Amino acid sequence: MAKITQIFKLNKTQYELDFVDIDTSQDTELFIDPYWISKQDCEFTIRCDLLIIKYSGDVNCLIFLGFTAF
Repeated sequence: MAKITQIFKLNKTQYELDFVDIDTSQDTELFIDPYWISKQDCEFTIRCDLLIIKYSGDVNCLIFLGFTAF
């Protein structure tokens, strides 16, 4: 059993998290193509695209600054 909180050593309960603490050993992997999202033309996918771009930029900044999760 490997929950996200265990993998990243968060020491928080489900009630303290902003996400569902899934068991990664039992979860189904899912890939959603960010390029496909960027080419759609509705309010929801436009907002999703902006979030993906921001998230990617934040991750790149953390990598550049030498941040490691472990």
